[in-house]
Amino acid sequence: MTTRHFQQGYPIWPITLPSAIACDPNGALPASRLAPIGHGGRLEATKAAPAWSALWVAAQSEGFDLTWTPAGDYRSLETQERGFYSRTRPIPTPDGNQYRDRFYAGGWYEDIPGTAQIATPGTSNHGMALAIDTALGRSPAEALHIGTVAPNGRTALSWLRAPAPAEWQPSGPGGALCNAETFGFCWEPAPAGRAVEPWHLNYYAGDATPARVTAVLAFVGAA
Repeated sequence: MTTRHFQQGYPIWPITLPSAIACDPNGALPASRLAPIGHGGRLEATKAAPAWSALWVAAQSEGFDLTWTPAGDYRSLETQERGFYSRTRPIPTPDGNQYRDRFYAGGWYEDIPGTAQIATPGTSNHGMALAIDTALGRSPAEALHIGTVAPNGRTALSWLRAPAPAEWQPSGPGGALCNAETFGFCWEPAPAGRAVEPWHLNYYAGDATPARVTAVLAFVGAA
Protein backbone atom coordinates (compact mmCIF):
# COMPACT_ATOMS: atom_id res chain seq x y z
CA MET A 1 0.00 0.00 0.00
CA THR A 2 1.45 3.32 -1.06
CA THR A 3 -1.60 5.61 -1.12
CA ARG A 4 -4.66 6.51 0.86
CA HIS A 5 -7.51 4.04 0.90
CA PHE A 6 -10.62 3.43 2.98
CA GLN A 7 -11.56 0.55 5.25
CA GLN A 8 -15.10 0.45 6.60
CA GLY A 9 -15.38 4.13 5.72
CA TYR A 10 -12.26 5.22 7.61
CA PRO A 11 -9.28 6.75 5.76
CA ILE A 12 -6.06 4.74 6.04
CA TRP A 13 -2.62 6.03 5.04
CA PRO A 14 0.77 4.32 4.99
CA ILE A 15 2.79 5.40 8.02
CA THR A 16 5.93 7.41 7.31
CA LEU A 17 8.24 7.65 10.31
CA PRO A 18 9.59 11.07 11.25
CA SER A 19 13.33 10.97 10.60
CA ALA A 20 14.02 11.68 14.29
CA ILE A 21 12.88 8.14 15.21
CA ALA A 22 13.65 6.29 11.98
CA CYS A 23 16.53 4.35 13.56
CA ASP A 24 14.98 3.78 16.98
CA PRO A 25 13.63 0.39 18.07
CA ASN A 26 9.91 0.02 18.60
CA GLY A 27 9.05 0.36 22.28
CA ALA A 28 12.48 1.62 23.28
CA LEU A 29 12.49 5.25 22.19
CA PRO A 30 14.88 7.46 24.17
CA ALA A 31 13.18 10.00 26.40
CA SER A 32 14.60 12.76 24.20
CA ARG A 33 12.41 11.50 21.31
CA LEU A 34 9.21 11.99 23.31
CA ALA A 35 7.27 15.10 24.24
CA PRO A 36 4.56 15.49 26.90
CA ILE A 37 0.98 15.98 25.77
CA GLY A 38 -0.49 16.55 29.23
CA HIS A 39 -1.71 14.24 31.99
CA GLY A 40 1.46 12.14 31.74
CA GLY A 41 0.96 11.26 28.08
CA ARG A 42 3.79 11.27 25.53
CA LEU A 43 4.08 11.21 21.74
CA GLU A 44 6.94 11.55 19.27
CA ALA A 45 8.44 14.96 19.92
CA THR A 46 9.14 16.54 16.54
CA LYS A 47 5.89 15.93 14.63
CA ALA A 48 3.27 13.76 16.34
CA ALA A 49 3.06 15.70 19.62
CA PRO A 50 2.72 19.13 17.94
CA ALA A 51 0.12 17.69 15.54
CA TRP A 52 -1.89 16.30 18.46
CA SER A 53 -1.67 19.65 20.27
CA ALA A 54 -3.03 21.44 17.20
CA LEU A 55 -5.79 18.86 16.76
CA TRP A 56 -6.71 19.28 20.43
CA VAL A 57 -6.98 23.06 20.04
CA ALA A 58 -9.14 22.75 16.92
CA ALA A 59 -11.41 20.24 18.66
CA GLN A 60 -11.77 22.62 21.61
CA SER A 61 -12.93 25.35 19.23
CA GLU A 62 -15.67 22.96 18.05
CA GLY A 63 -16.80 22.16 21.59
CA PHE A 64 -14.96 18.88 22.15
CA ASP A 65 -12.59 17.98 24.97
CA LEU A 66 -10.20 15.40 23.52
CA THR A 67 -8.06 13.12 25.62
CA TRP A 68 -6.88 9.53 25.36
CA THR A 69 -7.59 6.29 27.12
CA PRO A 70 -5.20 5.15 29.90
CA ALA A 71 -2.03 3.75 28.27
CA GLY A 72 -3.34 5.02 24.94
CA ASP A 73 -0.21 7.01 24.08
CA TYR A 74 3.43 5.83 23.79
CA ARG A 75 3.92 2.23 24.90
CA SER A 76 7.23 0.72 25.85
CA LEU A 77 7.90 -2.85 24.78
CA GLU A 78 7.12 -3.98 28.33
CA THR A 79 3.74 -2.23 28.21
CA GLN A 80 3.02 -3.76 24.81
CA GLU A 81 3.81 -7.21 26.17
CA ARG A 82 1.51 -6.78 29.17
CA GLY A 83 -1.34 -5.82 26.88
CA PHE A 84 -0.58 -8.63 24.44
CA TYR A 85 -0.55 -11.35 27.09
CA SER A 86 -3.78 -10.01 28.61
CA ARG A 87 -5.67 -10.12 25.30
CA THR A 88 -4.28 -13.30 23.75
CA ARG A 89 -4.02 -16.95 24.77
CA PRO A 90 -1.34 -19.48 23.90
CA ILE A 91 -2.11 -22.21 21.38
CA PRO A 92 0.07 -25.22 20.50
CA THR A 93 0.05 -24.62 16.74
CA PRO A 94 -1.61 -22.15 14.37
CA ASP A 95 -5.15 -23.27 13.60
CA GLY A 96 -6.23 -20.63 11.08
CA ASN A 97 -9.44 -19.68 12.85
CA GLN A 98 -10.91 -16.20 13.06
CA TYR A 99 -8.89 -15.29 16.15
CA ARG A 100 -5.70 -14.31 14.31
CA ASP A 101 -2.80 -16.67 14.98
CA ARG A 102 0.48 -14.92 15.82
CA PHE A 103 3.97 -16.05 16.76
CA TYR A 104 5.81 -14.19 19.51
CA ALA A 105 8.66 -14.99 21.90
CA GLY A 106 8.90 -18.60 20.79
CA GLY A 107 5.22 -19.47 20.94
CA TRP A 108 1.90 -19.18 19.10
CA TYR A 109 -0.97 -17.04 20.37
CA GLU A 110 -4.47 -16.15 19.27
CA ASP A 111 -6.76 -13.28 20.26
CA ILE A 112 -9.12 -13.92 23.16
CA PRO A 113 -12.67 -13.57 21.79
CA GLY A 114 -14.37 -10.35 22.82
CA THR A 115 -11.17 -8.39 23.53
CA ALA A 116 -10.00 -5.32 21.65
CA GLN A 117 -7.39 -6.04 19.01
CA ILE A 118 -3.76 -5.50 19.95
CA ALA A 119 -0.58 -5.54 17.90
CA THR A 120 2.16 -8.07 18.37
CA PRO A 121 4.77 -6.50 20.70
CA GLY A 122 7.39 -4.60 18.77
CA THR A 123 5.09 -3.84 15.85
CA SER A 124 2.63 -1.35 17.37
CA ASN A 125 2.50 2.26 16.21
CA HIS A 126 2.13 3.04 19.92
CA GLY A 127 5.69 1.73 20.27
CA MET A 128 6.91 4.44 17.88
CA ALA A 129 4.90 7.09 19.77
CA LEU A 130 2.80 7.79 16.67
CA ALA A 131 -0.52 6.32 17.86
CA ILE A 132 -3.06 7.67 20.30
CA ASP A 133 -6.27 6.05 21.49
CA THR A 134 -8.47 9.10 21.36
CA ALA A 135 -11.33 9.68 23.78
CA LEU A 136 -13.71 12.37 24.92
CA GLY A 137 -12.99 13.93 28.31
CA ARG A 138 -10.77 16.30 30.25
CA SER A 139 -8.20 13.64 31.19
CA PRO A 140 -7.47 9.94 30.61
CA ALA A 141 -8.99 9.21 34.03
CA GLU A 142 -12.30 10.61 32.74
CA ALA A 143 -12.07 9.14 29.23
CA LEU A 144 -15.32 8.39 27.42
CA HIS A 145 -15.73 6.60 24.09
CA ILE A 146 -14.96 8.86 21.16
CA GLY A 147 -18.51 8.29 19.90
CA THR A 148 -20.07 9.72 23.07
CA VAL A 149 -22.33 12.70 22.43
CA ALA A 150 -20.67 15.86 23.75
CA PRO A 151 -22.50 18.79 25.40
CA ASN A 152 -22.67 20.42 21.95
CA GLY A 153 -24.94 17.60 20.79
CA ARG A 154 -22.37 16.04 18.44
CA THR A 155 -19.68 13.40 18.72
CA ALA A 156 -15.98 14.08 18.42
CA LEU A 157 -15.74 11.07 16.12
CA SER A 158 -18.17 12.62 13.65
CA TRP A 159 -16.11 15.84 13.65
CA LEU A 160 -12.83 13.96 13.14
CA ARG A 161 -14.34 12.13 10.16
CA ALA A 162 -16.15 15.12 8.66
CA PRO A 163 -14.68 16.83 5.56
CA ALA A 164 -12.31 19.60 6.60
CA PRO A 165 -12.98 23.21 5.57
CA ALA A 166 -12.11 24.02 1.96
CA GLU A 167 -9.08 26.10 2.94
CA TRP A 168 -7.36 22.95 4.25
CA GLN A 169 -8.15 20.74 1.30
CA PRO A 170 -5.31 19.86 -1.10
CA SER A 171 -5.57 20.80 -4.75
CA GLY A 172 -5.88 18.09 -7.37
CA PRO A 173 -7.53 14.68 -7.32
CA GLY A 174 -7.75 12.33 -4.37
CA GLY A 175 -10.97 13.29 -2.61
CA ALA A 176 -11.67 15.54 0.34
CA LEU A 177 -9.64 15.06 3.51
CA CYS A 178 -11.41 14.76 6.83
CA ASN A 179 -10.50 16.94 9.81
CA ALA A 180 -8.23 14.30 11.35
CA GLU A 181 -6.25 13.94 8.11
CA THR A 182 -5.55 17.65 7.85
CA PHE A 183 -3.63 17.32 11.13
CA GLY A 184 -1.70 14.29 9.84
CA PHE A 185 -3.79 11.59 11.53
CA CYS A 186 -5.58 8.58 10.08
CA TRP A 187 -7.06 5.37 11.44
CA GLU A 188 -5.41 2.00 12.05
CA PRO A 189 -6.26 -0.74 9.52
CA ALA A 190 -8.15 -3.65 11.03
CA PRO A 191 -7.14 -7.29 10.62
CA ALA A 192 -9.42 -9.49 8.54
CA GLY A 193 -12.73 -10.08 10.27
CA ARG A 194 -12.29 -7.23 12.78
CA ALA A 195 -13.78 -3.75 12.89
CA VAL A 196 -11.71 -0.60 12.58
CA GLU A 197 -11.20 0.92 16.02
CA PRO A 198 -12.72 4.42 15.82
CA TRP A 199 -10.57 5.68 18.69
CA HIS A 200 -7.16 4.62 17.33
CA LEU A 201 -5.43 7.43 15.42
CA ASN A 202 -1.98 7.22 13.84
CA TYR A 203 0.24 10.13 12.86
CA TYR A 204 1.20 9.20 9.30
CA ALA A 205 2.78 12.31 7.77
CA GLY A 206 6.45 11.68 8.57
CA ASP A 207 8.55 14.83 8.46
CA ALA A 208 5.83 16.83 6.73
CA THR A 209 4.06 19.35 8.94
CA PRO A 210 0.46 19.74 7.74
CA ALA A 211 -0.43 23.34 6.98
CA ARG A 212 -3.32 23.25 9.40
CA VAL A 213 -1.01 22.22 12.24
CA THR A 214 1.29 25.13 11.48
CA ALA A 215 -1.61 27.58 11.31
CA VAL A 216 -3.27 26.46 14.55
CA LEU A 217 -0.04 26.46 16.54
CA ALA A 218 0.86 29.88 15.16
CA PHE A 219 -2.56 31.20 16.17
CA VAL A 220 -2.19 29.77 19.68
CA GLY A 221 1.29 31.22 19.98
CA ALA A 222 0.06 34.64 18.96
CA ALA A 223 -2.95 34.59 21.27
